[in-house]
Amino acid sequence: MSPTGLAEIFETNPTARFRLTLSNGDVVDVDNPRRTLIELITLYVGQADDPQARVAQRTKIVSIPNIALVEKVDPRSPNGRRRRR
Repeated sequence: MSPTGLAEIFETNPTARFRLTLSNGDVVDVDNPRRTLIELITLYVGQADDPQARVAQRTKIVSIPNIALVEKVDPRSPNGRRRRR
């Protein structure tokens, strides 16, 4: 994943929720792409209890080269994954 590619995904879907799976298996949820900041190869993910809040309560720092998968989260599903029929 490149920083530019990640920025395009977030800019194209500014209100969507995303799940980032890292190469070590860790998972980081991005509930509001407008609370992210990309600096070279670092992604800062602002997190808050209210997904619509513009101000973050805490921040996760992610190395962009370590992102193995970016998935849109389905808000209708409790765990965010789409159910297949």
